[in-house]
Amino acid sequence: MNPTISVVIPTHYRNELLAEAIESVLTQEYEPVELIVVDDSGEGHAEPALDRYDEVHGIVKDAAAGPQRTLRGSKPQPASTFTFSTTMISS
Repeated sequence: MNPTISVVIPTHYRNELLAEAIESVLTQEYEPVELIVVDDSGEGHAEPALDRYDEVHGIVKDAAAGPQRTLRGSKPQPASTFTFSTTMISS
């Protein structure tokens, strides 16, 4: 059996790109994958996008913390391999 891979996607008011990032992870052939989206908007802005995916875990931060603090504050378990998606996309 393959070890579980956790992928964390931090987001801050980027719902238009969030679905593309989620789909990219979900279409990978490797299994099992745990997908976690950390919404750093402080307002739950990503919740409408997250509601479309039953297999995605959402973490809504209470206040905007910025990407580095968001990443440090997220420690999902029990995956044996853990990675962050840190690609920054600007408009």
